[in-house]
Amino acid sequence: MGEKDLLSEDVIDVSCPECEYAFRIEDPQVGEVIVCGDCSLNLKVKEVDKAARTAVLELTKTRGEDWGE
Repeated sequence: MGEKDLLSEDVIDVSCPECEYAFRIEDPQVGEVIVCGDCSLNLKVKEVDKAARTAVLELTKTRGEDWGE
């Protein structure tokens, strides 16, 4: 990742509501399912505030997309 990528408006710092692992997601969309890089739980994007560069994540049983299929 270059410096421009780290400062992009679309990159948002988040943390897992279960294990509190901090990570970044790019251009999150409400309803999107992501996987925590630490505890591997599925997390659903509940809210996004791009002006404040924040997003709210919640635990979900919904599987994320499998890009390897």
